[in-house]
Amino acid sequence: MEESARVSGASWPQTLRRVTLPMLWPGLLGVTVLTFILGLGSLEVPLLFGQESGRDIFALKLWTLISSNAGELPQYGLAAAWGLVFLVITTVAFAIYLRATRNAERRASVSGKGFRPSTMRMGPWKIPVMLLVAVFILLTGILPLLALLWAAITPYPVAFSIDAMLGSTDFGAFGTVLADPEFWVSLGRTVIIAGGSATIAVVFATVLAYGIARSKKTGWVKAMDLFASSSVAIPATIAGFAMFLTFMVINPYIPIAGTLLALVIAYSYRVSIAYRSSYSATLQIRPELEEAALTSGASRFEGFRRIIAPLLMPTVMAVWIQMFILGTNEFTLPAFLATPSSRPLSMYIYAMINPRSAQLYAPDQGAAMALIFTLMVFAIGYGLQWALSRRAIGRTRKAVSAGLPDLAAASPAPADSATVTLAVQRHKR
Repeated sequence: MEESARVSGASWPQTLRRVTLPMLWPGLLGVTVLTFILGLGSLEVPLLFGQESGRDIFALKLWTLISSNAGELPQYGLAAAWGLVFLVITTVAFAIYLRATRNAERRASVSGKGFRPSTMRMGPWKIPVMLLVAVFILLTGILPLLALLWAAITPYPVAFSIDAMLGSTDFGAFGTVLADPEFWVSLGRTVIIAGGSATIAVVFATVLAYGIARSKKTGWVKAMDLFASSSVAIPATIAGFAMFLTFMVINPYIPIAGTLLALVIAYSYRVSIAYRSSYSATLQIRPELEEAALTSGASRFEGFRRIIAPLLMPTVMAVWIQMFILGTNEFTLPAFLATPSSRPLSMYIYAMINPRSAQLYAPDQGAAMALIFTLMVFAIGYGLQWALSRRAIGRTRKAVSAGLPDLAAASPAPADSATVTLAVQRHKR
């Protein structure tokens, strides 16, 4: 489409304005709405930097209302009213997104057999754009890691200088952190919470996505689809406060408040992330595969387990890795729900760098802990992705060497007669 516009005489700005941006509109709007909702519900940044000048930031306001200071009682009713107001705001934003993207498939430009991505030459804009990208990466990725490293090797906050680097640096905080048993206990809790919540969300989302994708589009099915997609419209601050109230109410009957199970349940509320990916992957798998299995005598459950599930597994694992990483970095939900006996590593790091933590305050150890944790999450995330890609490549090579199509390819492909025949043969075996 861009090539057609240029052939017809349109300039690059005209092509961008009249072809490229309208085609990208659903994706751009989706990212904008998601970023707005995530920013609205984020607690860690205003809690660290805005406790004085940012008193009226929504997340911090909600946190302040339910945190009991000396001589004050928590104001749960007022906090609930604030939460409902902002929930309406995010719901309106989500409704606008659904309205604007209801016909997103009409803007699809990636076709099947003849699709070839092309490179657009930027000409004189290449160097300025590369500089902007480099500055962005420097400010958001490299400098924060360097700041963590500097804070970890200095015993107290000090401006960077050559004299300070030569006379005030010490790497002892890293050894102290690695010898701290609470660090490893908190890290273990983090892995359990993130892994458990990712598993619950992915399993539930996969089954729900399959059922909705294979059902007739009735009002009930559309309502379920909207419900499964709507958790993205709930800011983490509202979700954490709502979970806090829920567990407080049911605790006399089901005592799970302040436990790891409560955190696992709370973390899994972002099921819409897994649902949308599983739903899209399910739509790419043609029903002929299941029909072949049903014709050979398999039940619908057996067809799902032996045909659909292997095809969806690469997508499921990729989404699981994404949700696991999100869970390890979560701070807002445990700020409302965690106790000293169930706090994940993010809350322990905050206690280390918060001056109000009294005896736990050790900013150099907190910075060292944050740096170690960042590198661990980075290694785990990319390690799991590497293992997943190697597994997919291995299965593809095995299938090619056997002269058969691979049912567990990295992305579901439309079924052909050979794939259907293979599915029937596998079921008979």
